[in-house]
Amino acid sequence: MKIITNRGCSYFVEDLATVELGSMIFDTEENKMYIVLEPNTLTEIDAAAIPVETLEALTEAIAAGGNIAVEANIDAPTGFVITADTTVINNGELSISEDTVGDGVFKVTDGTLTLDGKGTINGLDKSGWSMAIWATDNGKVIIKDGYFTNVGAYSPEDSEHYDLIYASGNGQIEILGGEFKCETPKWVLNIKNADRETASIVVKGGKFHGFNPMEAEEGNLVAPGYKVVENDGIFEVIPE
Repeated sequence: MKIITNRGCSYFVEDLATVELGSMIFDTEENKMYIVLEPNTLTEIDAAAIPVETLEALTEAIAAGGNIAVEANIDAPTGFVITADTTVINNGELSISEDTVGDGVFKVTDGTLTLDGKGTINGLDKSGWSMAIWATDNGKVIIKDGYFTNVGAYSPEDSEHYDLIYASGNGQIEILGGEFKCETPKWVLNIKNADRETASIVVKGGKFHGFNPMEAEEGNLVAPGYKVVENDGIFEVIPE
């Protein structure tokens, strides 16, 4: 689906031949912005990521949406709720060590959150949940890279079950890469039992410590055309 923005108005477009030169178009499937400089031709706009180094700057940038580059270690008092298309290129460590709410580092309720960069997203908190990523309602998450962990999680009520990457409602999660290490390896990836007809996790890449995404509780989460190879307890998803 393509959404055109021109003269302060936004509407859907199917035929590029009808689009005025200079109009900007957002492709919701590709999560990319284009501009029409020539008839019937889309030119991608290379939107520079906004660099952030403080909690205040990151909070403001997430509220505004768009492209964000995290360039420092940031420990937030609670997780970030995503309601619009947002890209986070994480080059530091994002953590929520004092959080008692339990929404994860990122809770996505609407729009698409794309995560990239080699940094760490640490869900270890004081809520008893210690999630890193939660996609719910109509939110979508695309994980391209990064290190995701909640190692050290503990709850006196239940220390046998921590979800690192979690989907519920109509939440959609697509994993293209990254590395994942959960305090309870069985629950690296999990979908809420009652929502397994609507929520989904699809794996097309990544390395998983002690967890084979082909043998999740929900069954095989690996996309067609991909396979799992194991090396010293780490399960990597690669193309067939």
